[in-house]
Amino acid sequence: MSEFGQNKSVNLLNIRDVLKTCPSCNFVKDELRVEIGGICLSLILHNVLSVPALKSCYKGFVSSEAPDFIVELYGNENVTFAVGIERELENQGSDVFFLCNLYAAHINLADRKGFLILGSDLYPELLVPILLFFYSYIVVLYDGFLLHAAGVINDGRGYIFPGRSGSGKTTITELSKGMVILSDDRIIIRKTANSYRVFSTPFWWDFRNASNVSAELHRILLLKQDREVYYKKVGYSEAVSELLTCTFVRGLLVPYVQHVMHLVSDMVNQTDLYEMHFVRDNSFWRIPNEP
Repeated sequence: MSEFGQNKSVNLLNIRDVLKTCPSCNFVKDELRVEIGGICLSLILHNVLSVPALKSCYKGFVSSEAPDFIVELYGNENVTFAVGIERELENQGSDVFFLCNLYAAHINLADRKGFLILGSDLYPELLVPILLFFYSYIVVLYDGFLLHAAGVINDGRGYIFPGRSGSGKTTITELSKGMVILSDDRIIIRKTANSYRVFSTPFWWDFRNASNVSAELHRILLLKQDREVYYKKVGYSEAVSELLTCTFVRGLLVPYVQHVMHLVSDMVNQTDLYEMHFVRDNSFWRIPNEP
């Protein structure tokens, strides 16, 4: 039996050695290829029994495109993870090592490859934080970033509503019946030749019904629950500051954080940002002088 097949406790001190044993394992292998944010990720699944369920749950994002990034994922119930805190992260050059109580992961950003070890089978809900972890890095390589925001396509135009929990993101999506919902919590934004584009993700509660769609970004609207509906223009500095608090930059390498900051600044220069004061109905979509 290989070292990887034995009972093993993984920590940040031995994670490199354990991950090095992964490619030589002869476990049952399958592939799940997904495209999120216009970026195709190939998950090579070893010893994962729930592949049909995964493909069914993420059917809106399953792709046949050539992969931009490849991750080897190993399920193994003989592995445990020694984490002193909720999660641990270590960056070394273009290598990122991550450890939590459910899995250990390694990303090589230069080679655009990754490895991940699970202490169990890969059930659909567990794939959400795994994809979120990898895409928080991958998307920056493609002039993009993840944002805490609801996203809606109305009349072919993309609207985003940044905010933390309790700001009203889910309320906005519930009040947008008949429109295309990108997410009620996390979206991807990428720079294109002449503008920015907003993409749907499966990183929210309704990921089973989500589909892979995108639109050119039209408006950025900060949510303010109020007794009447109106818009208030937000200045450049305040707009950048508000958006940066909603980006996924914790743990990113410094050059990646700097690139996200540049993208946010450039996006605000190209896209007006407003406070949107709203009540709990869909009247905010019907204002004739919508900015």
